[in-house]
Amino acid sequence: MTATADVLTQIICEKFEIDPGKITPKATLEDIGIDSLDLFDVVFKVEDILGIKVPNDDVKISDFQDLVNLIDRYRSAQGKA
Repeated sequence: MTATADVLTQIICEKFEIDPGKITPKATLEDIGIDSLDLFDVVFKVEDILGIKVPNDDVKISDFQDLVNLIDRYRSAQGKA
């Protein structure tokens, strides 16, 4: 996993008491056991940890890898990679 994937996995596992084995690149939110509101909680937490800002309109993902890619894109664009 990448550093971003590790941070996201840690946040999800701690916040929602999810088994890390459920979190794979192709896992959907449903597979992981979180809903779309939970996703925004994860994004807000990662923004705090990484010092980035992700516009709410851009938080459209179909699987965990999409979330990793989204966060990586904003880390790079905002010079936080």
